Amino acid sequence: MITGETITAAGAVEKFGVPALIERQCVVANVVYGNGTASMVLGEIADPDRCWIDDPDGSALYVQYWSVDDWYLTAVAPDEMIVLLSEVNNG
Repeated sequence: MITGETITAAGAVEKFGVPALIERQCVVANVVYGNGTASMVLGEIADPDRCWIDDPDGSALYVQYWSVDDWYLTAVAPDEMIVLLSEVNNG
């Protein structure tokens, strides 16, 4: 079974540390529209040392996701909510 923990990006870094979060699957908003709705993506937390980040902006995490035919990277602000996914064995 897959479970999710809703937490801010800064809270996740504080609770788990960046090394433990790398490659962990999560759900994050990659676009927030003017009417308050968001486009959500399923991705994994990227290793910041292995990414090309054009303009570092104080983001707490970066999430990579596959869309159409390429990988994309979205920045996650410290106060932005994410859902960390984990697999739980019920047996």
